[in-house]
Amino acid sequence: MHHTVSVRSASITAVASLVTGLGIAVYGTLNDDLPRTLAGSCLLMIALLLSALLSIRKWIIEAQSERDALARARRDADDERLRYLAAQAAVEMERQRIERDAAMEREQGIVHIKAVKAAMEEQFEEQKAQLICQSLETAYDLYVRGLANSHQEPAGHAKVIAMPAPTRQREGQPDQVRDGGARP
Repeated sequence: MHHTVSVRSASITAVASLVTGLGIAVYGTLNDDLPRTLAGSCLLMIALLLSALLSIRKWIIEAQSERDALARARRDADDERLRYLAAQAAVEMERQRIERDAAMEREQGIVHIKAVKAAMEEQFEEQKAQLICQSLETAYDLYVRGLANSHQEPAGHAKVIAMPAPTRQREGQPDQVRDGGARP
């Protein structure tokens, strides 16, 4: 409040000096009185100097308020940047957590698949062993009953085709395959 009163009083003084100095300078010029003209001119210069000083003070105060506004804007920008960095760090941590969880789930899936595969292989081997045992028991049972006689004639509609026994080539005969199928 004190600053406002001093600025107002300085402004009033400047205006009063300007009006008084102008009046004295005009009066001195009209009466051809050199000391009064000089005194009026000095009062005008003081009034102009005071007005210039008030204008400079106003610019400084406005610059100060602009500096304050700039400082506030910088603080806001720094706060925003810090919030952005914090959000970016949170996103990065979340991404790493998701990657860790996915890797852990992959490992658990691989372990589960291996366990299921081992269980299925064990079950397969058990079933295979059971089938082998059953087939051997059936074959033994058929043999004991005499039903598995290999010397019996096949049924009427089934006919077994006998394959010729392999023969050895004589050493003197050329091989048809080697000669391209030509006979001498």
